[in-house]
Amino acid sequence: MASNFYNGGLQRLLSGNVNYTSGTTKMLVVDNTYTFNVTHEYVSNISGEVSGTGYARMTLSGKTVTVNSTTNVITMDCADPSMANVSTSKCWAGGIVFDETGNDNTSALIGFLDFPETSVNNVTVNIVLPSTGILELTNNVQ
Repeated sequence: MASNFYNGGLQRLLSGNVNYTSGTTKMLVVDNTYTFNVTHEYVSNISGEVSGTGYARMTLSGKTVTVNSTTNVITMDCADPSMANVSTSKCWAGGIVFDETGNDNTSALIGFLDFPETSVNNVTVNIVLPSTGILELTNNVQ
């Protein structure tokens, strides 16, 4: 499962304008028509969000940020999100982590996670996130 930060999201995290661990952070799911673009800034820039019975943007819980001082890697993680009795017409192909403000024009994108394409038809969906975390930043110390 590949993951990438959006430039604006990384800038907001580093400047303190977005607080991953204490803010309202959500994940929306996109289908295979979405192409990651590092310059996308807000939820309103996203196309291809899935829709259907039981689908809703998921509030992330158990959010942590850890530092591995041996590898110089900073890792963002959270509990695996899930939804019950979901039916959508398109395959799930990725998740987008964002800072929820209540308005898609100001809800800042943080990162993208690429999923294996999954058909969803009246099932409980458990998104199993990587055990290494959802997003990582490496400090390349010279």
